[in-house]
Amino acid sequence: MSTEEELKARLTRQAEELVERVMREWKASGKNSLEDIEALAIETGRGFRERVLRELSVEESEATGDAVMCDRCGHRMESEGKRKREIVSRAGKVKVERRYCVCPACGKRSFPPG
Repeated sequence: MSTEEELKARLTRQAEELVERVMREWKASGKNSLEDIEALAIETGRGFRERVLRELSVEESEATGDAVMCDRCGHRMESEGKRKREIVSRAGKVKVERRYCVCPACGKRSFPPG
């Protein structure tokens, strides 16, 4: 798990990368339509949402530590390492690599947090 400062630094770097992309793709030529500008703004916003979703979901997964409890039977779940997963949320789709757990009592599998 990262410190708050490390997480903030990673998110800031990613936001700066997106701003650099905007500056490369937008040319102050007076030839950009409002539709062109809108498309660039929407894509940039989507990119940042995806990056925030990825970073925070991984952080939250790591923050649960070893004490992940099965919501089906209440037993302590065991980590099976990290696995890739595509998360679909209101913020969009994003692929993340997070901890994967299994309950030895009932067999339920989960990517914490659920």
